[in-house]
Amino acid sequence: MGIITPLFADIFNTSNLNINDKQLDNIIKFVSNQNYSKSGQFSGIEDISLISSDLYILNNKKLKFLKKVIEDDFNAFMKDELLYENKFKITTSWSTKTKPNSISHWHNHSNSYYSGVLYLNTNEKTGAISFNKFMSPTFTLKPKMYNFFNCRTHLFNLKPKQVLYFPSNIYHKIEKNESNIIRYSIAFNILPTGKVGWGDSEIFL
Repeated sequence: MGIITPLFADIFNTSNLNINDKQLDNIIKFVSNQNYSKSGQFSGIEDISLISSDLYILNNKKLKFLKKVIEDDFNAFMKDELLYENKFKITTSWSTKTKPNSISHWHNHSNSYYSGVLYLNTNEKTGAISFNKFMSPTFTLKPKMYNFFNCRTHLFNLKPKQVLYFPSNIYHKIEKNESNIIRYSIAFNILPTGKVGWGDSEIFL
C-alpha cells in the first residue's frame, strides 16, 4: 500500500482540562441555575436543546478561572500542533441544557474561527456530538467499515472535564439524550488576536 496523506484535513482536538472534581461540581451547579430558552431559529420545535440567556457566561466572575484554563489549553494546541504564533481568545460562550429525549439540530457557528464544547455531566447515553460537512460526493460508495477517510458523519462521545475544539464552520448537533438526566455543557467561540493575514489582506484583531 502507498503512503496516505490526509491533505487539507479539518483538525479536531480533544483535551482533558485541568479542573478538579470540586470545581466541576461548582460549575454544574452554576450552569444548572441559569435561565434557558430555545435558540431563535428552533423556537417552534419541541424537545430541542436549550441555551442560556447569558451568551458571555465564561465572563462571569464564578467562571473566569475556567475561561483562562480553556484559553491556555487552546493556545497550547494552536502553538504546539498547528504552529501558529497568534494568541487566541474566547468571544461568546454559553451553557446548554439538553433534557431527556431532547436533541439539537444541525448548525454551525458564524463569525468565529474555532468553537469548542466542554462536557460537564455526560455519559454514553446523554447524547454524543455529531459532525457532518454536507458535501455532495461525485459517487456515493458504501465502505465495509467507516473510518476518518471515508465517513461523512462522525460522532464524539466525551467524558466530563473533556473539551472538544473544532473548526466553527463545520455543521454539528447534539444527538438524542437517551438517559434520564439533564445533560449540561458549555460551548464557546474563539478568534485569533493580533495581526492576521498579510499584504492587502492584513488586518488586526
